[in-house]
Amino acid sequence: DTYLVMDLPNIWSPILPPTTNNIDNVQPDDSNINRLVVVGGASLLQGGVTIAVSDDGGINWEAANSSDNIFAEGFDVIWLGNLTNPLWVAVGQPYTGVNNNTIVRSTNGRVWTSISNTPFGNNGSGYGIAYDSNNNLLISVGNNDPLDATSTCIGYSNDLGITWTKITNATIDGIVETINNIFDTGGITAISYGNGMWVAVGITSGIYAPYITSNDGINWIGYNTNLWDNKGFNKTSILHCSGNNWIMGGFATNPLPPDIAKGRILISNDNGISWSNTNLPTEDYAPNRVMSLSINPNNNIILGVGQGANI
Repeated sequence: DTYLVMDLPNIWSPILPPTTNNIDNVQPDDSNINRLVVVGGASLLQGGVTIAVSDDGGINWEAANSSDNIFAEGFDVIWLGNLTNPLWVAVGQPYTGVNNNTIVRSTNGRVWTSISNTPFGNNGSGYGIAYDSNNNLLISVGNNDPLDATSTCIGYSNDLGITWTKITNATIDGIVETINNIFDTGGITAISYGNGMWVAVGITSGIYAPYITSNDGINWIGYNTNLWDNKGFNKTSILHCSGNNWIMGGFATNPLPPDIAKGRILISNDNGISWSNTNLPTEDYAPNRVMSLSINPNNNIILGVGQGANI
């Protein structure tokens, strides 16, 4: 993969990356407009760069502190700092047999500190992270450790990611169900916050709808609604647009035609409670995959990118 830096609205320049295999997310430093942190995946044979930092707006990149020891793959990173106290928190997949890193923190993008006792256990993974600044609530989602019955695929922190509390249950039609049973095949792949609502989406066995919601980040509601045969989404992106409007995208996890790698974009107009499919132009042509969504708040134009040579 290469990084692309935009100089003008219609002019993009390719940038040679560090030895990262793939790029999963990039996050700017709000206190330094030229500093960026990127997370992704790489093999140890390639140098293992899974976190890199740039101080010149993305032109030149430097591997974070021997980042072969940080993740097998970094999936998400979020900026939580301010003008005087920079802070990033990143989540990812640990190197089996090398470390147990699923959540790490950094104040400069270069030196990262591993967080112990995360919700995901020693063999789980962190896939996504989101923050409610009004309530100082940070929530991370991922996949629980199959060897640790006490681990879960979602947890929250009230101290910017230092200590974590596991969220173990959700309520579905008045019945308490464990989060791990709802997302029992692939965990929770993405989470977002907006308009007083948290929405998390992931991969299920097909018994329950592949998303849960919460208005406080602590108590969660699951759904029996049949959404896309309840197969769930891999490499999901979900975001709050405005008011009660939300959008999510991903690709099907059904391994059989015609749904293999089929891209989908869904919308919600009731604050993430119910969802409907959109007319994604390429959804019938594998391997089109919606990997990321973004919105321009000035004109509400939504951009989706992914695989299959489509934007």
